[in-house]
Amino acid sequence: MKSRILFISLAVVLALSVGLIGCGGPVPEIPDQINILAVRSVSGPLSVYEESAMGPCYKYWNHVVNDVDGGIYVEEYDRKLPVHIEVKDDSSDMETMTTLLEANLATGDYPFVIGPCCTPFLQAAGSICSLHGSVLVGGEGGSTTIAPKLDQYPYMFANLGFSNWYQMPALCEILDSWAVEESDGKVDVYVISLDDLFGVEYSGQYEEWAAEYPTTINTLKIVSVVPFTEDVGAQVEEAHSMGADVVLVNTYPPTMNAVMGYAMAHNIDFKGIVTGPGACYEWWNDAFGRCAEGTCGYGAWNEYSSTALREFAEGMIDYLGSRSAMDWWGGAYYYVGLDVLAKAIEEAGTLDALEVRDVMASEKLDTILGETYYTTYDGTWPLGFSGGLLALACHPGEIGQWQHVTEANGWLPDGVTGTARAKPYGIPDDATDWMIFEVIGPEAKATAPSIYPKPTWAELGCLP
Repeated sequence: MKSRILFISLAVVLALSVGLIGCGGPVPEIPDQINILAVRSVSGPLSVYEESAMGPCYKYWNHVVNDVDGGIYVEEYDRKLPVHIEVKDDSSDMETMTTLLEANLATGDYPFVIGPCCTPFLQAAGSICSLHGSVLVGGEGGSTTIAPKLDQYPYMFANLGFSNWYQMPALCEILDSWAVEESDGKVDVYVISLDDLFGVEYSGQYEEWAAEYPTTINTLKIVSVVPFTEDVGAQVEEAHSMGADVVLVNTYPPTMNAVMGYAMAHNIDFKGIVTGPGACYEWWNDAFGRCAEGTCGYGAWNEYSSTALREFAEGMIDYLGSRSAMDWWGGAYYYVGLDVLAKAIEEAGTLDALEVRDVMASEKLDTILGETYYTTYDGTWPLGFSGGLLALACHPGEIGQWQHVTEANGWLPDGVTGTARAKPYGIPDDATDWMIFEVIGPEAKATAPSIYPKPTWAELGCLP
């Protein structure tokens, strides 16, 4: 009798199951989380970017998504899912990065990837992620070489502004404007270039765009140095002996720090110093203080670029506990790339990488930069089945410069008059002055006019 009852019960269960399947199909298995892979330089010489560039940004974004928003809503599962970022250390080694990325993506567990550090790493990752069909949210690194052929990298979304997108054109406009301060009407430029893809791309694009100003920009020499070297005394001395007005340092830290240190120690003044990733970080101000005044770098945005960017800066500073890890080149861009990913997941209603990619390639989404979208290198939108670059229209700036701001002047730069600004967020309560990385180019997005020539080391009290 018991056996008969058990058989009938099983039959009823099976019948109900068949009926449910016929009505709506099987209920999809609900994942515990949204998996994102991040192969990053947690150790080694590139670890400075994990500490002060995209590293703090993806951690802050993770905090906002999980702790503030309660996850990302996925319609397919009718619920919010938390984000889990799996970080793998490539030890600042290209081969290790590609090996880790290949091995982890081969598992099929990671539909989304946070890009690795620096230009050559990012461009290598673009190919690997597109091969495996995982959406790559670009971090530190440009795309100069592959920008014209992003149709070969359909899952790559580059967020950072880079040499010809649109920094070198903006820099050369600034150099051209500085030429009016010279008695001969031209600015003499000496270039120190990193002997890797970043340096090759930036210095090559500088030459190309400077050629548009043959009467106002004169390139004295372009010299290559090995990655991460601090032995730059010979180059600084040569730039000085050749009469350089501006030194353009297309390198990574700590090389540009060494250029600054050597010039100060030997009382060698240049009217302009422009660095690659270095001057754009708040730690540049921590390292050099008033001695940083007038130095320039790529970027750029700050808390005065817009209300939304001020709120973002305040949130980051509160989360990090200080201003010191702020990145005034890529910080906003990195966060926006991840914010677009989150909004694309919500719009697609699924964790399927292809469907999310298609939203990112075809939608204009609202972020801290306003209406945000991707284009091809020639400006085409929507992308179709191509990777994309964060549209130029979304960039809050291209070139920045450290300038001295004071409470007495309404927290505006020295010598600038106009509507008073809010006190820089997160500075000591008793501070009456500070250094701000002001946007100086392009002019339409500037938060302050540029300074040229920069103050001398003696005027700034920076001599040993």
